[in-house]
Amino acid sequence: MTTDERLFMTENAFADDRNSLEAVVRILLLTVHADGRKRQVEMDQLYRTMSALHIFSSGDMEQPEEAIARIVDVQSSEIEELAEVPVSSTTVDQTIDNIDDPDLIPQVIEAMYAIAYSDKEYHFHENQLLSRAAEIWKINISKTLEPGRNMFPQ
Repeated sequence: MTTDERLFMTENAFADDRNSLEAVVRILLLTVHADGRKRQVEMDQLYRTMSALHIFSSGDMEQPEEAIARIVDVQSSEIEELAEVPVSSTTVDQTIDNIDDPDLIPQVIEAMYAIAYSDKEYHFHENQLLSRAAEIWKINISKTLEPGRNMFPQ
C-alpha cells in the first residue's frame, strides 16, 4: 500500500470531522510541514493561531490548548507523511476539502499564511499549498490576505 493510499484511508476516518477542530489542526499541520521541515516557530504560530480562531473561541472547549496538543500529537506522524506527497495529490485535496464552512475558510487560509510566513520565509511548497487551498475553496487569495491585515498574532 502506498503512502497516499494509507493516508487516503486515514482521511476517510476524518470524513465526519468536516469543519471540526481536528480538520483545522490537520490542514494547519500540513502547512507547518509543507516546506519539508517542522520548525518550532511554525508550531508556536499554530498554537497562537488556534487560540485566536473565532469559530472555536466559544465555550465549546474547557481547555482548548490541551485539546489542540492532543490532536497535534495524534496527527503529527500522519501529516509528516502527507507532507511528502505532491500538493496536487487527492489526499491533500481531501484534507483541504474537509474545510467547507464559508465562515471558517477565510480564517483557515489566514492561519495557513501566518504559519507559512512565521519563519520569515515563504517557501515554494507553502505557496503551492495555499494556492491549492484557495483554488479548492474558490477564493481570491490576494483579496483574502490583504496587505497589512493579519488577524493572528506573530
